[in-house]
Amino acid sequence: MKTPRNAKLSFYAALETLFEDASTFGTAYNVYYEDDLRGDVTPVRPWIYLLDAGIPLKMEYLPAIAIWFQPSYRLFQAGGDPIWHVNVACDVFGANRGEREDVAAAIAEGLYSSFAINNYTASSPVAWGTASIYENPQGEYWNVIYESVGDPLKVEGTLLNWSSCSSQFWVMPT
Repeated sequence: MKTPRNAKLSFYAALETLFEDASTFGTAYNVYYEDDLRGDVTPVRPWIYLLDAGIPLKMEYLPAIAIWFQPSYRLFQAGGDPIWHVNVACDVFGANRGEREDVAAAIAEGLYSSFAINNYTASSPVAWGTASIYENPQGEYWNVIYESVGDPLKVEGTLLNWSSCSSQFWVMPT
């Protein structure tokens, strides 16, 4: 089983579920991915793009979340077997400050405990385990930083309303 890949796909699925739930923003969002962006699909409002980090993005496609994964295979407890640990960062880009702050808050408030990890090697996802998000040393589940780009007249518009959300979780079989 390719657990880092499954953890990443499951994290995307958890975000998709969060944004498609009308209770998050009072309306359900249409969720789009990299294939939709590259395929020049016309998004339907309200929308959000979930993308791997490093994908070129124009302002007309905001809001978008670029997701950075950093998996490591390490011990969870002394005497136990190593399991996958993941540091995750979500760079949130909004069309304005309010949108970026609302999307960042939705991530922090919506994904703070755990989510299912599925095995995607079969034809349809099969439940495999759980991702347990845990507190950082400061007692926070998510760290949200509103980024600054220096001189706003010298940067492309997508960087003007950017925040970075970071967290970490263990991937455990059930």
